[in-house]
Amino acid sequence: MELVKNLGFVKAADVSIPEEHKKIVRQRIADSNKNPERLLDWDEVKNDFKLD
Repeated sequence: MELVKNLGFVKAADVSIPEEHKKIVRQRIADSNKNPERLLDWDEVKNDFKLD
């Protein structure tokens, strides 16, 4: 959020992230740190997205 606030062309409102969402993200980070092979390499999967 600090980065977004520092961008001159972005008008960021005061956005609060619910604690439950923070908990989910923190758990996903912990899971990834414990088991990094579960992650996919961005360079290998980015072209699978259809952005039409």
